[in-house]
Amino acid sequence: HEQTGEPWLLEHCREALLNVQRECEVSGRLVDWAGPDGRAWRASGFNAGFIEVVVDLHRATVENAYLELAQRWARRVVQARSFRRHGLWSRFDTPRFEAFGAVLGRLSRRGPWRVFKDNTNCVWGLLSLHRERPEPQIGAAIAKFVGVVAQLFQQHGHVPQYPQRDNRFDL
Repeated sequence: HEQTGEPWLLEHCREALLNVQRECEVSGRLVDWAGPDGRAWRASGFNAGFIEVVVDLHRATVENAYLELAQRWARRVVQARSFRRHGLWSRFDTPRFEAFGAVLGRLSRRGPWRVFKDNTNCVWGLLSLHRERPEPQIGAAIAKFVGVVAQLFQQHGHVPQYPQRDNRFDL
């Protein structure tokens, strides 16, 4: 839509976003899937990439509802247990049972974090929102993530994909 201005593209984006919101949002978090009772089983930083899509939709429509949705998702994602403690979003974030997600991450063969895709999608979404409507909490989260990535680079000479268990660079 940004390139062609064709309205049908914008409408498809709106519809897709409504489906993401309806099917994947649980208590302000975007989950990979939820049980039939609506319990959020797992949220991934990867899903926070949708924040950028919502901000793009706001730019195209100038509708504040989209920016408010992006802010809600962003505020919830920076409250994730793993991010608060380690500056990285876990692949096993279980919003309703945070300790359970931490245990799953420890048991995982690769560890709880995947830097590229999961964490980078999340931070790009946050950055997109922060550029549109700066907010101290979001800016601090971006800075925290950048600090962790810099620390990983200093430790290993590169940024490992799975920093807890496998320090190889694998993008």
